[in-house]
Amino acid sequence: MLAAERDALILLAGLRELHRDLLPPKRLAVLRNAGHLHFVANAEQGHEMLRTMWKSGSFPVATPDIDLAALAEASR
Repeated sequence: MLAAERDALILLAGLRELHRDLLPPKRLAVLRNAGHLHFVANAEQGHEMLRTMWKSGSFPVATPDIDLAALAEASR
């Protein structure tokens, strides 16, 4: 399992819990100082584009209790 240390969408604590519950063989690697989009090409541009959409209020939200502005701030 590969996780990003600073992922604001898929929290590291939840991945650690999932990893704990997996049957062996298993291994968890945490990419330090990385966010959700650090696993794709042009990660920096994609990351900033997503943060901009979250901050603008133009991003569609499936669940109204998600605070996109807080998510954008947490995704620095």
